[in-house]
Amino acid sequence: MAPPTLPFETLTNVFQALDIYEVIEDHVTHSDIFNCSLVSHNWRVAALPLLWENILFLFGDAVEYANRKFDFKISDWERLASSLKLEHDDALQNHFDRVSYIRNVQLCAIHRDRGPMLDNATASVYCIAKLFRPSQLWCIDISLTNCYPQEPYIDILRSIFPELSQNVKHLNFADNGCKLRNIVKSNNGAFPFIEDDIILKNLPKSLETLTLIGEYLDTDQTPAEANYDDIFTLPKLRKLGLRHLYIGAEQLEQGLQTWHPDFAWLEVNHSADLCRSSVVWGLANYCHNLRKLILRYWKYAGATHPPPDISEDSLCHLIDSCQHLNTLKLVQVTNVTNRFLAHCAAYACNLSHFEIKQPGIHLTGEGIVDMSGWKQSMRIICIQRYGNMEEPTEMNQAFVENVREQCKHLRFTCIGKFYSFGKRP
Repeated sequence: MAPPTLPFETLTNVFQALDIYEVIEDHVTHSDIFNCSLVSHNWRVAALPLLWENILFLFGDAVEYANRKFDFKISDWERLASSLKLEHDDALQNHFDRVSYIRNVQLCAIHRDRGPMLDNATASVYCIAKLFRPSQLWCIDISLTNCYPQEPYIDILRSIFPELSQNVKHLNFADNGCKLRNIVKSNNGAFPFIEDDIILKNLPKSLETLTLIGEYLDTDQTPAEANYDDIFTLPKLRKLGLRHLYIGAEQLEQGLQTWHPDFAWLEVNHSADLCRSSVVWGLANYCHNLRKLILRYWKYAGATHPPPDISEDSLCHLIDSCQHLNTLKLVQVTNVTNRFLAHCAAYACNLSHFEIKQPGIHLTGEGIVDMSGWKQSMRIICIQRYGNMEEPTEMNQAFVENVREQCKHLRFTCIGKFYSFGKRP
C-alpha cells in the first residue's frame, strides 16, 4: 500500500519555513530544500519553485568577497547553461523547465582586471537570461565594481532591459565604478554612462522599489548628463534609494506628486541637491504615509556643492504631516536647534528610530522635558553634535536622563558622549 501524500499546498507551506538561499548554493551544499526535492515526485514538484526562485551570479573577485565555502567554476556555469537550455527546448514535451521558476536574479561582479575567462563567464549568464519569459522576473539586483571594459555586462543588461523587466517590482542597480582606485585610475562607471542609458530609459511601470547607486566622482570630474525623468513617473513606486546621483530637487519634488499614494520610503546618500528643505516640504505635503526618511551627506575636501541645510520649519511640518513615520535619519544635512528636537520628542508618536548628526553648538537638549511622542515607540535614538573636533560633544545631562526615564522601550541610546545598550533596568 502506497504511503499517503500531503496536499501540494501543505507541502509548499512547510517548505517555505525552511532556510532557502539561492539555487547554486542550495544545490552544492545540499540544503534542506534541495534534499526535500529528492524525496518523491510530489515533493519535487512542490520544492522546485522555491529551490529555483533565486539565482546569484558572481564574477571576478566577487566570489572571494561572498565568502562561499565552495568553488563554482566558469566551466560549471557553462554546463548549467547548456543543461537549462536543453531542458527549456524540450519543455513542451517533458513539461519540465527549471529556469521558468526563477523570479529573482542577482548579479555581482568585482574586477581588478578583466582576465581571459570573463567573456566565457558572462556568455553563460547571457545564455540563461535568454531563456526567461518576458514577465517572469520579480526582482533584479545588479552590482558592478571596477567592471572595465563594460561590453560583456552591457550585453547582459541589454538582454534584460526592457524585454525581461516588464513585470519587475524591485530593481537595485549599483555602479561602484572605480572603487578600486589603487588599481585603475580612469573613470569607468557604467551608470548612468552606459550607451543609451539602458536602465534609465527602460524602467518598468510595475516598479515598487528602486535603488540606484551611481559612481563616486572626484571633485575635478563632471557628472555625465543623464535623463532621470522616467524615475519620477513610476505610478506604483513606494520605496526609492539614491546615492551619488546628480539630480535636481525640482525633479524629485515632481515625483513626490506622481508616485503611489502609499509612497513610504526615501533614502538619499551623498546627493547634495536632493537634501534640501523643498524636498522635505514635498514629502510632508504629498506623502502622508511616509514610514522612513534617510538623508545623509558627507562633505569631502574640495567639494564645490554647498552643504545641505534643511530648515527646522520643514522638519516640524514633516513630523506633523507624516504620522506613520517610524524612521528618521538626518546625517550632516541639518543645523537644527532645540526647537525641532522638542517638537519631535512631543509629537513624533510612531518614531522608533531617530538619528541626527550635525555640526554646531545649538542642539543641546536643554529644557526639553516632554517626551510624550517618543515614550511609546522609540527603540533606537542617536543624537550627536560636533564642534571643531571630530568627536561628539556633550549634551544636556537632564535631557539624557529624561530620555532614558520616559522612553521605556529603548534598545540603544547614543546622545552626545553617552552610550547605552539594552533596556534600562
